[in-house]
Amino acid sequence: MAVNREETKEKAAGFVKKHGWTFPTFLDEKRVFYSKFTPKYVPYNVVIGPDMKLIYTDSGFDAAALTAAVEEAIAKAKDG
Repeated sequence: MAVNREETKEKAAGFVKKHGWTFPTFLDEKRVFYSKFTPKYVPYNVVIGPDMKLIYTDSGFDAAALTAAVEEAIAKAKDG
């Protein structure tokens, strides 16, 4: 899932569409959820595998690295 911090629904939807994401995304307009993880960096990406182990973190946006981490999480979920 992705959490859109302090963004409008329209802006977040445009970003999701631009990058072709098909996983769930959520709005966190008041930073309630986001502040539990990191108050400093925007964006801050976290990918957690199906075993609830951390696969990837990054402060910034590296589309290729994030895509690879999500694909790794999906592959782990399929392997069971």
